[in-house]
Amino acid sequence: MDIFDWITEEVAPEQRNSEDLLYEHMDSQSDRCLPIIYVPFDPANGGHWRDRGAALDFVLATHAEGKRVLDLGPGDGWPSLIMAPFVGEVIGVEGAHRRVDVCRENAARLGISNATFDYVKPGDCLPYSDQSFDAVVAASSIEQTPEPQATLAELYRVLKPGGRLRVYYESLARYRGGQERETWLLAIDDETTRLMLLDRHVDEEFAVQVTLTYALPEAELAEALGGDAQGVSLEAITVDRLTLLE
Repeated sequence: MDIFDWITEEVAPEQRNSEDLLYEHMDSQSDRCLPIIYVPFDPANGGHWRDRGAALDFVLATHAEGKRVLDLGPGDGWPSLIMAPFVGEVIGVEGAHRRVDVCRENAARLGISNATFDYVKPGDCLPYSDQSFDAVVAASSIEQTPEPQATLAELYRVLKPGGRLRVYYESLARYRGGQERETWLLAIDDETTRLMLLDRHVDEEFAVQVTLTYALPEAELAEALGGDAQGVSLEAITVDRLTLLE
């Protein structure tokens, strides 16, 4: 039996949002590798140039210089903290308390005073007045909200007439050809680990993420699932292995 079908039929998982399952438990969404925010900009690193160009694109595409900007889902503070020196004010909105704390800590460490971060429960209306922002940016965040169309409507509500919205989203097409399904482990603490299974339906443009939580250290869970220190492959995860862990 397909592992996702078995989990749906036998485990009957409840629907949760990404913030509860993932982002509340991550010290860093970027593994602390973001240039400027976590590491010095390295001109010899092509990835750093791409990151810099992508962040500045948000400023230029929205004509946000010196203006008030809303950033939906900054994660570790990207692109909010990179945009901050070029705009008048940037407010980042996050659906996970942990992400808000991390963004605030990064802003304080970098000495950035015109960037603030607010918690808003996923799916709730934004706590801002109509037409109160000159620009809105969203990097790989709208598609993770409970109702993306409602999220877009809310972003347009707070955007001033003539203001610009710049969206970057993760196209599932990049995973076509062998990467449609993926698995990884997330250590919640020394004795608790989550198994994350992702099933991307590329043509239909949606993904199913299943999360199973086990009272085992990461290394022990990896071994029980047929993996090792490098991780666990989806091919190694069988119904028999999951049944033994129940």
